[in-house]
Amino acid sequence: MNSWRFAIGSAASPDLRDCLKPRNREDQSLIDNFVEVNQKQRRWEARFDFGRPYKMLDAAGESVVQNCIMSSHRPDGPKCPTPFAKIRFIRYLSVPGFNRSRTRALISTSRVCGGYCGNGGMAVYRRTDRSWQMGKSSFANGCAWVY
Repeated sequence: MNSWRFAIGSAASPDLRDCLKPRNREDQSLIDNFVEVNQKQRRWEARFDFGRPYKMLDAAGESVVQNCIMSSHRPDGPKCPTPFAKIRFIRYLSVPGFNRSRTRALISTSRVCGGYCGNGGMAVYRRTDRSWQMGKSSFANGCAWVY
């Protein structure tokens, strides 16, 4: 368990409709579904392969990790509990919004690494035969932020 390098939280996504630029009705349906499904806070299950170890956090664990990340920026900061000592950032994932045929998904992600450290953005993914692939160009490309 000490090999975790990041953790996943389930904070709801901010309202980013102003930065999204839909080009057609299908794009708008993705945005509408994204906003609808992200009205409630939901909890992810640890069923994904991100290519590296991760830990799902509940609200209490998220608070501990946030404090650990902040204290890692201070040499005299408190020591973190062992299960969380190597976590360097929290990745927040929205619930995906889908088009009607469920072949495209709109997702918001944020990476928070303490203080003014972090970034995030919106992305549109397309369903392929075997997986979901991030689209190279979409109406969400300009939706990004840095902390």
